[in-house]
Amino acid sequence: MNREIKTLSYLGPAASFTHEVALGLTRLYLPYANTELVPAPTIEAVCQSVIDGQTNHGVVPIENSTDGSVKDTLSAFRKHPLRIRSERSHPISQSAYHHRDVKPEDIKIVASKDSALGQVKHKVSTLYPYARLVERPSTVAAILEAYENPEMAAIGPKMVGVIYQLMDRMIQINDVHDNSLNTTRFLIVDPQDDEEVQPTGNDKTSLIAQIPDRPGSLYKVLDLLVDQKINNKKIKS
Repeated sequence: MNREIKTLSYLGPAASFTHEVALGLTRLYLPYANTELVPAPTIEAVCQSVIDGQTNHGVVPIENSTDGSVKDTLSAFRKHPLRIRSERSHPISQSAYHHRDVKPEDIKIVASKDSALGQVKHKVSTLYPYARLVERPSTVAAILEAYENPEMAAIGPKMVGVIYQLMDRMIQINDVHDNSLNTTRFLIVDPQDDEEVQPTGNDKTSLIAQIPDRPGSLYKVLDLLVDQKINNKKIKS
């Protein structure tokens, strides 16, 4: 990467898993060393900030090993002409939060980002047997809401409780994800431009295609890849 990176947007608020990945980039990779990290309320907002030029790059989750593709990112990629610059895999350790003076069986709602809820379904059903799952824009937003609502539990990163000083009121139960090898793949994106990107020898290409809803459409797309001797590793619909 030969351009200086000045700003990097991520799915916030601070202490989200995407924030952890963004922090790791600034600490481990020289091009990101002096980067300002800019939180965004949604994945769509991360992508929009890059397209509008408010930030140079963005970090978004694309796929979790337990829950699969992150639908908000796929939807944003369909709308915005973004380029994938690189990717990072990050281990995900989910924690549960609820009020200290409330019994788990009295919790009525468990809230988090949809992909996070998909990673904890079995353990959460045991922890909070009478609660229903409710989606929120981010894991951190859900935890902050649960801090104010004693009938709610929330799922998210371990460091949220410390950074936001929530432990005076809440209990934190670590490692509630169903898969001990739970991992999310994140993408670093920037706007499409005329800058030539040199191959590294370890490259991937992701392609989004909208095809007619009739028999054989997918086959014809795959046949084009075969003709060009392109190795197709994965299909998501």
